[in-house]
Amino acid sequence: MSVSGMTPAEDELSRAVALIRQRLRQRLPHAAGDLSVPEGLALRTDGLPDWWSAAGNRLFAPPGIEIVLRSHPGEEPPRGAVVLVGAGGTPPAEIMLAGEAPAVLVGSGCSLLNGYLYSGDRSTIVLAGDLASINGSHLNARNGGLIAIGRDNLWASHITVQTDDMHAIFDRATKERINRYGSVVEIGEHVWLGLDALISPGARIGPGCVIGARSVVTRAIPPNCVAVGAPARVVRRNIAWSYHDVAPENHAAGRERAGPVRSLLRRVARHSRVRAVLAALRRN
Repeated sequence: MSVSGMTPAEDELSRAVALIRQRLRQRLPHAAGDLSVPEGLALRTDGLPDWWSAAGNRLFAPPGIEIVLRSHPGEEPPRGAVVLVGAGGTPPAEIMLAGEAPAVLVGSGCSLLNGYLYSGDRSTIVLAGDLASINGSHLNARNGGLIAIGRDNLWASHITVQTDDMHAIFDRATKERINRYGSVVEIGEHVWLGLDALISPGARIGPGCVIGARSVVTRAIPPNCVAVGAPARVVRRNIAWSYHDVAPENHAAGRERAGPVRSLLRRVARHSRVRAVLAALRRN
């Protein structure tokens, strides 16, 4: 036991949470107070590559959940990385890390089937929980960037969220960089993202929004709006949406919360397990 009365593993988890909370407080203060730590986390060392623990990296996840962690090809392994993954969903297919102290928190009830998360040097990804991503979402935070996703999100297939364009664009006359570097991207609670939506550096999406298929969000979208297009623009305000495909005459749909999303998560998880069994049968 440490002086604080915590075990070494509990102490390390406390420091990992403090790091994430500090970054939220610095760049997105209102989200820091809402940060919820998944229950049942344990310090994991099983099945991890040799470089993981040697570089001071830490993974916290419930026992028995398989988490795939990778170092960015061609770069030194990450140092001081912290990754927290809650139960009750489908972890991403891969979490890739690079640089100094990258951080990832995937809250309880997040289903990221075939998803990919990248957190680079001093960058942070926070998924609050109860997120259903149908297939193949990519989240990319780099250059000290921050991605913060609220609870109760529904994402169609092939969503992309990124803090940077990954390459610099300069003004030839002034030599100044004109595209964003290490930006903040925020998606509020109860947001529905349509197929192939791209959430660009610096985008902010308010709670209760619906973003149309193949839209490119480049700026702030107010709460409870429908936004479509490239770049996305608001086409309807003061809306609510439901997980249930209710008939037009049913005006009591209102705002649905964790019950419907958890039901959807269970269906996605079952689909994932069935695909894994079929793949194993084909290999044999």
